[in-house]
Amino acid sequence: MKILHTVEFYPPSIGGMQEVVRQLSERLVRRGHDVTVATARISERTESSQNGVKIRDFEISGNLVNGLKGEVKGYEDFLLSSDFDIITNFAAQQWATDIMLPLLDRINAKKVFVPTGFSRLYAREYEEYFTSMKSWLKKYDVNVFLSDSYRDIKFARKNDATDIIVIPNGAGEDEFLRRYDISIRRLLGIPEKEFFILHVGSHTGEKGHQEAIEIFKRARIKGATFLIIGNFSGPAGDKAGWKENLVGALKTPVKKLLFLAIRVSPLNRKRLPKFFLFDQSRNDDSFRGRMAKRINFFFYLARLDKNGMNCPKLCRVSEGTFNRSSQSRRESKRLLIRSMSREETVVAYQEADLFLFPSNIECSPLVLFECMASRTPFLTTDVGNSAEIIEWSQGAGMLLPTSKNEFGDAKAEVKGSAKMLERIFHDYPGRREMADRGFEAWQERFGWEKITGEYEALYSKLLSSRGQNR
Repeated sequence: MKILHTVEFYPPSIGGMQEVVRQLSERLVRRGHDVTVATARISERTESSQNGVKIRDFEISGNLVNGLKGEVKGYEDFLLSSDFDIITNFAAQQWATDIMLPLLDRINAKKVFVPTGFSRLYAREYEEYFTSMKSWLKKYDVNVFLSDSYRDIKFARKNDATDIIVIPNGAGEDEFLRRYDISIRRLLGIPEKEFFILHVGSHTGEKGHQEAIEIFKRARIKGATFLIIGNFSGPAGDKAGWKENLVGALKTPVKKLLFLAIRVSPLNRKRLPKFFLFDQSRNDDSFRGRMAKRINFFFYLARLDKNGMNCPKLCRVSEGTFNRSSQSRRESKRLLIRSMSREETVVAYQEADLFLFPSNIECSPLVLFECMASRTPFLTTDVGNSAEIIEWSQGAGMLLPTSKNEFGDAKAEVKGSAKMLERIFHDYPGRREMADRGFEAWQERFGWEKITGEYEALYSKLLSSRGQNR
């Protein structure tokens, strides 16, 4: 089969969606198929193929709501003149899918849509977009959802979308069943008997980092290290992306002054002018919302900097220590924030005692499947289909006390979450049971090889239905 996968970003860009498309694309290539990925051009990518996957990149950004910039016409021509058997769009609300939506009737390939959540479904700015989405869904041959209960599949069912199926996320056997020659505990000086808590997620302002740190600080536990692995930068991890992710609308000198002012200011956030207050779980894509969100993210970084972590200094993040009055380091709690390679991240999963994930918005969190594959129990907000993943795994994790806003976005209740962390800290047998149940479920159902087989069977079925299987 000749297959095109479209996705906003692709490795070496780092992120959940990038990892999903990479896993599927590379495994389909190993099964003998011709796979191309259409994605954004980034400076770190120097080759036109990766592990057998052909890459066609475009200098494009934006979406249909906020506007499209760059080689839009070139991408349209590429789609319309292509001879792919299958074209699969991964994720809505971004250019690689949005540019194709008005062209669906003109593309001959079998078309598959993997919406991955419809995160802006309840945003006022996207009302017209999702009105049109009702008809766009019917123009795909198949709509694939990661969950049987999340907002995107409910929207599709309500609006009579064609051929709805569920194929979950997963984690790779080749990564998580492997033993590596490195030790994160040894690398970071975490004793073998010290309680090791992990969080993995880029610092976008929506992965619950602020709540996670507060939960850890409040929990009455001793001899614990909390490691947060994440990038403080843009899609490719470069310094230009770092600047853009912070306050892209401001000049660099202004950004430095703003950060300094926030860093030394005695003001509490609640005393700031209302314009600058922003609930990070609020789904607001207006100019005011985007600016307020960036300013809120600056406050997050400033608070980390107060803990001695020097975040903006080219992302050289050191450590912060709580319970500073403790005589013994074993009686203290350490917070470490690092950017790590993929291998180091997998090892961190394997060595961690617990995964703490109070994220604000997700569809089907890839990190929870990676916890299952590494025998790591998890605590997560009731975000995306986390509750469904816990049910699928027969209890590999637990839901933190969670509140939700009008947009359905989640926020951990810190006090109750800290109490839950304390309980699981003292319950070693319970953690082991959770870890074993998750690992068994992953082996049975959620390995990438099995999931790739489901996509391959779907693609073959679509082509055989019109006699074009090659």
